[in-house]
Amino acid sequence: MNTVLDDNCTLCLPNGERIKLNPNTMRMLFEVQDLSVASPATVSRCGMVYVPPEELGWIPYVTTWANTQLPAHMTKETKAWLLDAFKLTIDSGIAFMRKNLKEGIPSVDINLITSLTYLFKSLTLPGKGVDFKAAPDVLHAKLAKVYVFSYVWSIGGNIDSTYHDAFDTWAREHLCQTVPNLGNFPGGGTVFDYFVSLDHADDTEGKGRFMPWDSIIQPFTYSAEVPYFQLLVPNVDTTRFSFLLETCLEVDKSLLLTGGTGVGKSVIITDYLARTQEAKGLMPIIINFSAQTPAYDTQMLIESKLEKKRKTKFGAPPNKKIVLFVDDVNMPARETYGAQPPVELLRQFQDFRGFYDRKKLFWKDVEDTTLVSACAPPGGGRQEVTPRFFRHFNMLNVPPPNDACMKTILGAIYSGFLADFPPEFKDLVKPVVDSSVEVYRRISEELLPTPAKSHYTFNLRDLSKVLQGILLITPGNCKSKDVMTRLWVHESMRVFHDRLISIEDKDSYKKMCSELVKKNFPGAPDYDELFVSRNIIFGDFMVMGLDLEERVYEEVLDMSKMIRIMEEYLEEYNFSSTNAMNLVFFMDAAEHTTRIARILRQPRGNAMLVGVG
Repeated sequence: MNTVLDDNCTLCLPNGERIKLNPNTMRMLFEVQDLSVASPATVSRCGMVYVPPEELGWIPYVTTWANTQLPAHMTKETKAWLLDAFKLTIDSGIAFMRKNLKEGIPSVDINLITSLTYLFKSLTLPGKGVDFKAAPDVLHAKLAKVYVFSYVWSIGGNIDSTYHDAFDTWAREHLCQTVPNLGNFPGGGTVFDYFVSLDHADDTEGKGRFMPWDSIIQPFTYSAEVPYFQLLVPNVDTTRFSFLLETCLEVDKSLLLTGGTGVGKSVIITDYLARTQEAKGLMPIIINFSAQTPAYDTQMLIESKLEKKRKTKFGAPPNKKIVLFVDDVNMPARETYGAQPPVELLRQFQDFRGFYDRKKLFWKDVEDTTLVSACAPPGGGRQEVTPRFFRHFNMLNVPPPNDACMKTILGAIYSGFLADFPPEFKDLVKPVVDSSVEVYRRISEELLPTPAKSHYTFNLRDLSKVLQGILLITPGNCKSKDVMTRLWVHESMRVFHDRLISIEDKDSYKKMCSELVKKNFPGAPDYDELFVSRNIIFGDFMVMGLDLEERVYEEVLDMSKMIRIMEEYLEEYNFSSTNAMNLVFFMDAAEHTTRIARILRQPRGNAMLVGVG
């Protein structure tokens, strides 16, 4: 590089070859975020132009957008009204957000404004209910609500959920006073709990109205045929983020969902793509990044799904749109100079809508393709990603569900599952759901990770695994509510208790579990009946020689019979294997075996065995 920038303009290759370039016609232009990995020798050979973002500002972008992207029949009066709304709200909103609120993944200011403009454009497309020929006061009242909705989900969409109340208080005071023709927000909830209905039957004035998301949540129907991990109970979060995803895709705007582990980012996106791919003509391509994902494999996978249109032009099949969903986009490890090669490939696609052919080195233009991503905040193997990549996305933070939301989700699945059971089992829906949520809340708040207990990390996937285990039982093997009570104790023990490594933690968990059973379950057994006089074990291994589909999950009542069966399994294994094992199934060993068997029989059942060697 340095010899090319010198007066002699010579390119020196690793194989020792030297290529003389023409110093009169050869020029190099670099655009970089910073000079952290540039050598002083390179820097000294280049002229430097520093472009601070605050110098340019956002007004030139918004003015250009208003003149080129908005409908041609929008009057100058309406455009001036819209630009005034931007000028009255943007600077104060970003200043408040930067000073008082916190984002899970940092954004840059211009990214928030571009997100606002894309949302506004999508919501005012033809057929969405905005009549630009209406009287100015009616039109401006409707556009004010669209603008405020777009504002909330761009300026405030990426903030951490703990700051929603602070943003709500500021937005209600500030926006109602400054946005012309807006009127007042509905009372109750936060500004994030409402969407704009532009063609509601009760809207006689035609000015649009704010409606709660609750009013458009679809009902949930449980089906035993659907795999557990594909069950999605519609709630406020799934409804609003699916709506925002659809809104962005209609104007080919990339969307990034962030949020903690297990809040449902991937499920929301994959469920929307599965539901709408026929109706909307979408063609999903799903890629999961890991720490070792190479850029070459990523490009080859994307190219394999593209259709060649002309010599250098590729894209979706006719009348289709490709949605490229990259999950865990911040997982790839950094290389020597701090870049993440697969992320840089995607950034090149976002910047220039294409990439180079790896063999013939010509440029390939990629059409009709929109990138959608999901990731959790940095930490635990996840890297910080360059803002030059994330600036292309509308960034939205998916909040963890509150207790009421979790109870709604679990209750809908569990009550649907109990439809095949006798009617009296319906009484157990509330006790099982309330106890599961409370045990998750208490254990995640009281048993925090320490250096000696670094695996004491609990997330919403653990809570769902309790219910997943309960759904393994059949009505024939659960003929009384007492069995179902013991099954709940067993599944919560397997998920939470088995992760604990000290006697004190295990005893305290058992006491908490016993208290919850006594508080929530009618006619519940006491501590001794649960943990002293019996071992609560469920499994599907009590009948030998059955295929996986024929096995039934049942309570193990005879411990000596269980150990005898394990010895028979061992004898069968030793008979057919060259590496015979001589094991003694004392009670602890037998219990550990049942725990591992339970994990391995479940879909996505993965176990990490932690202990002293």
